Amino acid sequence: MIDFESDLDEDATIPWISTADVFLVLVVIAVSALAVVRHDASVVISKRVSESVADRATIVVLSSDVARIQNLLKAVETVRDAALANVVLLEAQLAELREVSKPGLEAAKRLSDLDSVVRRMTAELSEVTAIAKLSASERDVALADATRLRTELSVLRALEIKSKTIEEARGLAQAEVQRLTNERDVLRAELLRMTDERDGLRKSQMLLVAERETLTTNLNRLKPQIVPGTTEGELRKDILGIDGSLNRVVFVIDRSGSMDVDGRWDFVKKTMRIWIDLLPVGEAALVSFSTDAKRFPESGGELLSMADPVQRAKLFGELAELTPRGATNTYKALHTAFAYENIDALVLFTDGRPSASEGVHAASSDSALIEQVKKLVTDRTAQGSKTRIHVVALGDYFEPDFAGLLKFLSSSTGGAFIGR
Repeated sequence: MIDFESDLDEDATIPWISTADVFLVLVVIAVSALAVVRHDASVVISKRVSESVADRATIVVLSSDVARIQNLLKAVETVRDAALANVVLLEAQLAELREVSKPGLEAAKRLSDLDSVVRRMTAELSEVTAIAKLSASERDVALADATRLRTELSVLRALEIKSKTIEEARGLAQAEVQRLTNERDVLRAELLRMTDERDGLRKSQMLLVAERETLTTNLNRLKPQIVPGTTEGELRKDILGIDGSLNRVVFVIDRSGSMDVDGRWDFVKKTMRIWIDLLPVGEAALVSFSTDAKRFPESGGELLSMADPVQRAKLFGELAELTPRGATNTYKALHTAFAYENIDALVLFTDGRPSASEGVHAASSDSALIEQVKKLVTDRTAQGSKTRIHVVALGDYFEPDFAGLLKFLSSSTGGAFIGR
């Protein structure tokens, strides 16, 4: 391989270095000559001064020689400075030339690398040539192996395509199974909803049947007793099984949180309005209760006249403003209602057992709260109270302890028990 790097160095660098050396030699020679001249001049001057001290003409000549020599020294110094400037310039040009020569060196290196590649490819070509010299039988075996490999490759490709088809079919099947599972869950939820609706309808049917039987019994009982002059209000009261006077009535309305489900609160507002419109209610007040109890009118112990449209509208307006929330403080509600004097009846609308007393939630001691309510009513009756408690039960009032309390309130005071 040709050594371009060495050739390039010889051609590009040595001529410029030789020129610089020449200038440097000239400078050295000039300086040396200057030194010799100075020395010789000094010797001559000293000799002439010593020999011709008294000769003025000689002194003038010597002075002229000295001036000439000094001019010559200045000229030599000028030449020296120019030579030094040329040396600096030559060094700068030499540096630039070295920078310019770098691509040539890199090209030489690349050429060397290419030469290595050529040698490697030559070796590989030799191997290929050796393989080409195989016998005919070896070539046939190689061709047979290649054919076999192509066949196996075709089989593998076919299997790959078949595998992809199976995977796609599996994905579709899984998607279909998921869709059917979702539909099954929807159908199950719908079935549960329909089952709940069926149970609710059956329960409502049972209540309606019981109410129909109660009304039929009351109607059959009253038919022989109906006498001329009986008002429609009295007749309706008898049909509902309500005994006693309704001249002064306190409606005790449960507004706990559970009253806000299954349309119970709307039923209470509608039923209270119907009773006041259709039954012979003379005066009325309202006690609503949840965790605590609130009465209307708030001040005084007077009741509102239901014959006065304005006072009746005030009572219905107060009922419309109430919102169900909180626990069930039945004790506080009855205690507040009993504070009214000369009350003929309390009409209690409720859907749950007592769960609070004096504003304190106490669901963990329901039995004690029930006994507290019973004792309140028992003490009032023992003190001679004639106030009847008519109970309108809502929701799941079949629960034994709750149903027992409501029936006790109505039966122990001569009131009616109506389940809705």
